[in-house]
Amino acid sequence: MEDFLKNLFYSGVGLVSMTAEKLEEVIDELTEKGKLSKDEGKKIVDDFVKDSQEKKKEFDEKFNETVEKFTAPFKEVIDDLKARIEELEKKGKETIDKQKAENSAEEPKAEDDGEESAPK
Repeated sequence: MEDFLKNLFYSGVGLVSMTAEKLEEVIDELTEKGKLSKDEGKKIVDDFVKDSQEKKKEFDEKFNETVEKFTAPFKEVIDDLKARIEELEKKGKETIDKQKAENSAEEPKAEDDGEESAPK
């Protein structure tokens, strides 16, 4: 979902870039025809670029807030699950170690030939 939104955003950035280029072409055309001074044209383009950058910053902030809002509950669940897994792994290791200790204590001591020795 996050990747989809990022791709959508970058598509929008590309569109803004294309729009800025087209705007520059129109401004250049109007300047050549004398309908707009170079200073006025430059100001229009600069204002557009500045506004676009501000909108991008606002979008980035909103996007990050939204992602955080949707992922925060899952982060807590994931952290809880990780803690539970670590606890279970620890208990499992303790159980295995305890069984190994009990098994080694229960092993019969080796006798000479495995038969009971007769009294003399």
